[in-house]
Amino acid sequence: MALTENTILDQLEEDLKTKIDPTGDFSTKPTVFRGVFNQTDVEGKMPAICFSCYGEELDVMMANEIHTYLNIRMYGFTGTDGYNDNANIRMLCHDVLYFLYSDEWTYTDQTDVNPNIEYYEGGPSRPVSMFMFDIKVRNDATYNTLRN
Repeated sequence: MALTENTILDQLEEDLKTKIDPTGDFSTKPTVFRGVFNQTDVEGKMPAICFSCYGEELDVMMANEIHTYLNIRMYGFTGTDGYNDNANIRMLCHDVLYFLYSDEWTYTDQTDVNPNIEYYEGGPSRPVSMFMFDIKVRNDATYNTLRN
């Protein structure tokens, strides 16, 4: 069944807000933001999980079948003391990864995670840490449903 891209993105936002379950020492429920945000935008609302759809790929199959792939950047922010306390960003990232691979994410069977995770650890002049990685979510469509 073909879904609209907005259905998938809306579901990602809803699932992140209601189903992500932080663990370990890092147990604060994160705030979820959809779109492009920087550390200043999320100050006072950390930990923060953000995502933004930055493109789409088409894979034409046989006859009338098309696979579309939504390219989504997942990223997040946590505060740090600026010196030695950067463990929270990895815990937040691993909570997001666990969520994407679990049954909590509605489209886990249609999601591929790029294994290259980037971390930016905060320091004294920038006491905010960040993680970032990309995912692809497959959507099966036909020429007739592609416009939806």
